[in-house]
Amino acid sequence: MNRLAPTAAARFRIAAVPSPIGLAAARRFATTDSAKAATNGLASRITAITEPVIYYTKVSAEFAKLVFTHGKVTIPNPAHMAEAQLGFSNFYTAFTNGAWKKVTVAQAGQLAAAGVTVYGFFLVGEMIGRGSIIGYDVPGSGHAGGHH
Repeated sequence: MNRLAPTAAARFRIAAVPSPIGLAAARRFATTDSAKAATNGLASRITAITEPVIYYTKVSAEFAKLVFTHGKVTIPNPAHMAEAQLGFSNFYTAFTNGAWKKVTVAQAGQLAAAGVTVYGFFLVGEMIGRGSIIGYDVPGSGHAGGHH
């Protein structure tokens, strides 16, 4: 063991005792413009992140509230799943035995309206996923959004 190397306890005591030079340097750094700029930069980044998060959380909550109250949408339970399975099974049997030819205009309209609703939810999901209403941002294409 090197006689000049301090032991772990001695190193801790050395580090634990604040030196006047270290305190002076810390005070100087705390009053410099770079410390103020770093603090202001961090605060502005946190503010820039929190404002959109809060805004989009409120918008999403309001949208979900509108969908659930006006659309009378509920979270599916096992009984709903069994009902959906029965519906698909009835649809398949009606299609295979020709009963679909006896569908009334009102039933066809209801089916079309349900299809448009499902397609609309699909489009809203696409817009949310893209982050814009029109087009994808394709790197290297020269323009973002729009149709080709």
